[in-house]
Amino acid sequence: MPAVTEKPDHYLRTTSYGLNVFVFFPLRRNAEFPEALESFSEIAKKNKGSKFRLIQKETTKWALLLPPISLVLTPVVTELVGEVYD
Repeated sequence: MPAVTEKPDHYLRTTSYGLNVFVFFPLRRNAEFPEALESFSEIAKKNKGSKFRLIQKETTKWALLLPPISLVLTPVVTELVGEVYD
């Protein structure tokens, strides 16, 4: 992968929230990586970015937050951090 020599115009961090059934099946607002990446790229375009590079991706499924309720209805959070270039 070629190295980026230019400095980013700004950094962007987005957080997507969702609710899954039985840990894996999205019920409300899918917060998995493809959907989170889609929203990240839309926000980057709104901020006049022509390209971006992801730095960090973190997805947390809170299945053990309040067992047994959270095993049935699981909160999911995906956070993406990246550099945006004009």
